Amino acid sequence: MTSPQPLPLNPAGPAQSEFLIHFCGRPTGRQNTPSVPAYIRSLTAEQRLDNVLWEQRIMGFAPFGYGVVQPMVCFSESPLSHLDWLLHSQHWPPWGVILRRQSLYAKGGGPVWYARPEEYASLTPAQRAWAVRYEATAGQRSDWVHEREWRIPVPPADPVLGLARGDVFAVLVGNLTWQPTTRVWPAATGTQPVPAVHPLQGSFQRWFWEPTEKRFLAWPS
Repeated sequence: MTSPQPLPLNPAGPAQSEFLIHFCGRPTGRQNTPSVPAYIRSLTAEQRLDNVLWEQRIMGFAPFGYGVVQPMVCFSESPLSHLDWLLHSQHWPPWGVILRRQSLYAKGGGPVWYARPEEYASLTPAQRAWAVRYEATAGQRSDWVHEREWRIPVPPADPVLGLARGDVFAVLVGNLTWQPTTRVWPAATGTQPVPAVHPLQGSFQRWFWEPTEKRFLAWPS
């Protein structure tokens, strides 16, 4: 018996997006998950984006949730108007990596489950890695539906989502003049150090929000 062939996702509607963004930072004062190491917390969102491009990977961590140990990489599915709201009303730092929705699904990703408290409590720790508790009672509030989150599990032994050329559709940048850093490879004996650009250079767009005209500018990397 042959396995069923996967079909393409339905085209995104006006409240959806064909593109998913992994934000490289969090709003000021917003807590990181406890599994994020101190050295990553110390980096700016711009520095994190630079590391992602150079290392060709996004690191995954166990999300919030009782007993959850499965590392996940998190994205937001946001049409451009909603992405503008996240940036300017919710104060997400404007630095991120943008992948196609179909690509992330093909790699094993999918939307999170927003579960009411009773349903969330019935889930196993493995299932909770896919879930966000949804509650609006005093002292127990957990209302994150606006983040429109997708997740993709990554192996606990090597918790990273690898990025090949063509995987990244665009990067979101907070500075119109932004350029990725040029790093210098160690020199071989008797030779000069060799400046180099990151391996994904030239394979994606750059997006920058233009606040006056209220639109995203896009140009090749």
